[in-house]
Amino acid sequence: MMAIKTMAEHVEAYLAERSMLGFSITGPNTVLLRCFASFADGQGCGTLTSDLAISWAKNRSRSSYPFTRERSKVRSLVRPPKNQ
Repeated sequence: MMAIKTMAEHVEAYLAERSMLGFSITGPNTVLLRCFASFADGQGCGTLTSDLAISWAKNRSRSSYPFTRERSKVRSLVRPPKNQ
């Protein structure tokens, strides 16, 4: 198994796992996650952070999705780092 290197790969792995668990992976939420991954990869960010998610949502402020809705979709993926 190859190591995941891009945010797009992380999103695709996440969606594949949800699909295997029986969840639908179609619709606007999937599109938003893929758009976010593309943005994150374009920024060269290897780590998912709140600042990255906020920056993405602000850059998309001209879209039809409200800022708070986008932020909540990505926020569900942002987790504090585990203590090691």
